Amino acid sequence: MDLFLSITVLVALALIATSRRLYTARRSRFASLLISGGWPAVLVGVALGPHGGVVVTEETLTFASPLVVLVLGWVGIMVGLQARLEILRRIPRPHFTLVVGDIIFTIIGIGSIAAIGLAWWTSGEVNAAILITPWALLVASALGWSMETRSLRDESTPHDQSTELFLRVPSALASIAAIVLFGLLELIGTSSNSTGVQTLALHSSALHLGAIVALAVVLGVTGRFLLTRAGRSRANQLTVFLGLVTFVGGLSTELSSSPLFGATLAGFVLGNIATNDVLRFERFVVEAEHMIGVIVFLLAGLTADFHLTLIGMTLAAALVFVRIGLKLTLMRWAAVRQRRMAHSLTPVLSHPTVIRQSPIAVALALSLALVEPSVFHRRLLGIVLIVGVAADLASLLLWRLSRRVAPGSGGEAT
Repeated sequence: MDLFLSITVLVALALIATSRRLYTARRSRFASLLISGGWPAVLVGVALGPHGGVVVTEETLTFASPLVVLVLGWVGIMVGLQARLEILRRIPRPHFTLVVGDIIFTIIGIGSIAAIGLAWWTSGEVNAAILITPWALLVASALGWSMETRSLRDESTPHDQSTELFLRVPSALASIAAIVLFGLLELIGTSSNSTGVQTLALHSSALHLGAIVALAVVLGVTGRFLLTRAGRSRANQLTVFLGLVTFVGGLSTELSSSPLFGATLAGFVLGNIATNDVLRFERFVVEAEHMIGVIVFLLAGLTADFHLTLIGMTLAAALVFVRIGLKLTLMRWAAVRQRRMAHSLTPVLSHPTVIRQSPIAVALALSLALVEPSVFHRRLLGIVLIVGVAADLASLLLWRLSRRVAPGSGGEAT
């Protein structure tokens, strides 16, 4: 009964959060930023969770893991469907260059802070191999930025679609890179935890990776066939899709991998062998993106543990400051590489959206708390949420400061 009530509450809150009436709250730029970041959903999750009103207990969350698998699998399929080769070939080279730069900068900067912070947090009492997965989470969650730009859009200047594309496309590519990076390193880290011997861990990881890739190919091809057979019936297509998502997410979890990883690979296969029926259903999947996002943030708020030590809070603060510096440095680096486009890139390089954390970071942290449930991993989820909300607030502060400094800037948008 508790599980049924919990699912009912989650679905009801997701419907409320995606209703038209709530959009009126977005007249305020601050409220718009928080809503687009998913933070009200996180707050509701915390209020209902084990560390709040205890409406949803830890035992209930354990039984609700199939729901988490379904939601994360849905997210993975959505991301994978966007990675069609015909689309990737049309993306300009500067977008890929920016993503590669982001990966390098993040691994060096965030990777160093994460390694030092995790070693300090665990006091060197654990094998370094055990920290591979937490390190991978903190690095992968720092890749990219939020694709939402409306809340920090300057309404006093003409809308520039090219600027938003230069922000959104690399962020979408970085989301794919984050899932793949975390998925691969999680396989190594999980195997290291179970075997304790690095050479055997790599062998086990390779076997699990091969199984997940084979699973993605088989389910991608099977999904295409079943969706084609389902025809134009939305009910039949939804049934096929939910079965596909649950199956690939559940088997990925059994192979000690994130449901996001296997589902993204399956979505990639499905998208690249798509028929008109599959492409038509893809639009339905994307339309549900907002509701799925709300459920992910609700589940994150329910699962996260914010009882952090001083070391944990210090690590979170360091990740925020390093993130701000890295993203701004990345954009200056992009300007140097694209001198010929310097004028057209000026709005992009000064746009504070690049500071904001990508929503995929929360999904990755939630998946880790699902695959390897522990207090430590729930606290890592808490750190990812703290970094996300702090980065959003920092982006709004920088936006306001830039508006004060910029000559001839207009007033606030309503």
